[in-house]
Amino acid sequence: MSLSKGIREAAQSFGAVLKETDPVQQYLQAQNVLEADVEIYTKEQHMQAMYTDLATRQKAGESLSRAEVDKFNALRKEVVDHPLVAARDNALSDIKLIFTDAVNLISEELGEDYTTLSAS
Repeated sequence: MSLSKGIREAAQSFGAVLKETDPVQQYLQAQNVLEADVEIYTKEQHMQAMYTDLATRQKAGESLSRAEVDKFNALRKEVVDHPLVAARDNALSDIKLIFTDAVNLISEELGEDYTTLSAS
C-alpha cells in the first residue's frame, strides 16, 4: 500500500506527538537510567544472549542440561526483579496500552484494521 505524502506527514507528526507524551518520556527516562547502571544492564544483555543461545540449541534438537536451565532461570529472576528493570518494564507496559488505543482509533477513522494495512 502506497501512502500519500499527506498521510505520511500526518503519521510522522503523530509519532512525534506520541514521543512527547508523559508515558513515552517516562519509558525513555527509565531506559536511560537502566543503561546507566552498567552492572544490571550488562546482566540483562547477558540474559538475552543466553536465552537466544539456549533457544537456538533447543530448536536444533539439543537437550539442555538442568544446570544450564537453572543458571538461566536464576539470572532471569535477578534481572527481572531488579527495580530499574521493573520500572522500565512497567513504563513499557503503559506505552503498549497507549499504542493499542492509538491503533484502535486509527482503525476506526480509516474504517479498516490499521495493523493489517501497515503489514501490507
